[in-house]
Amino acid sequence: MKPGIHRLDFDSYTALKAVNRSTLGFMALTPAHAKAHMEAPLKKPSKALKQGIALHAIALEGRHDHGVKLTELESQTVDGMTRAVAQNQQFQEIIRGSQVELSMVWQDKATGVWCKARPDMVRSDTHTIYDLKSCSSIPRFRSDVWLYRYHLQAAFYLMGAKAVGMDIRHFKFLAVESKPIYGTRAFSLSPGAIDLGMFQLQNLLKLYAACEANNHWPGYPSDEEEIAVPATEIGDCLEMEETQWTE
Repeated sequence: MKPGIHRLDFDSYTALKAVNRSTLGFMALTPAHAKAHMEAPLKKPSKALKQGIALHAIALEGRHDHGVKLTELESQTVDGMTRAVAQNQQFQEIIRGSQVELSMVWQDKATGVWCKARPDMVRSDTHTIYDLKSCSSIPRFRSDVWLYRYHLQAAFYLMGAKAVGMDIRHFKFLAVESKPIYGTRAFSLSPGAIDLGMFQLQNLLKLYAACEANNHWPGYPSDEEEIAVPATEIGDCLEMEETQWTE
């Protein structure tokens, strides 16, 4: 596969021998996790994955032949999310003007690692990549960004867009809750979050290249780690103490 922008079905994209953002997410745990992820046999898709595939097919492409077998409860969830996306005028304006499910392939210049990405939506007029995400809670989505390393995904897609010659400057999330009330909201990442993602991404690609070159994929460190009191716990304790003295 030559570097550039391609129109591929999902199976053809999956078959490409290149690093995707999921692999780099596992690299952020340990190289051993990334190796296990790459070598793992195909597993039965999870409920969240099945619902995500169906949501993307219906909401973004208008296809109900998504090829995913859903339970009655899963179908109800997908219907609820799809209706919510359809009723959000901001989301609909973005979707109507977007190119959907493009595949990007490029070789990282610094490391020589081949990479691939498949953005949900690309808009050349707004110079933006949009990603449709289901979530358990709109207020909790902020913490989901760090829990699931969405900032790495944003940096990776922006890096890929630049590498294949696209004039893309922004990355935004369109979030929809996976349970009633199926709330929706658009999110963007701060420049600092993108910069952090880019910094971590460059280090992960260097680590991946070194592991591949040496065929060595280490796991967790062997030294003992001391667990300190997190700042949130200190704040909670101070708040409890203040409450006791003021009541």
